[in-house]
Amino acid sequence: FIRQAFGVYDVDSSGGISIEENHKIDQQQAQEAGQPFDEKQSTDSFKTTDENSDGEVTLSEFIQAMLTQQHEAVAMYNAECQKLLGPHSIFDGVQDCACVEGYELDSQQQTCVPKGGGGQGAGGLGG
Repeated sequence: FIRQAFGVYDVDSSGGISIEENHKIDQQQAQEAGQPFDEKQSTDSFKTTDENSDGEVTLSEFIQAMLTQQHEAVAMYNAECQKLLGPHSIFDGVQDCACVEGYELDSQQQTCVPKGGGGQGAGGLGG
């Protein structure tokens, strides 16, 4: 998946993404989504991804940026789960909040409690 995404941005198949290619694809994606193109945001994102500041994003830099974004998203989802179900909950990695190992939802399905402490089975909320 990441290689495919990189390939979309590497318009000329040179093995690297230039700022022009980045702007072109970001502009196309904004247009397809019916959103205005934000050139400053596109440039800032490119500069952040171009770790060695050589004006080209390599596959390695692209992968690192994608992994960093994924890690940040999971951390955000975990924080949201903890707001919903308390400190012993975690994002399940797909679409749901779940109790961490050794915990289960209480009988009202509102918070994660130690197993055997009045819960009705482990698992997530929603679906």
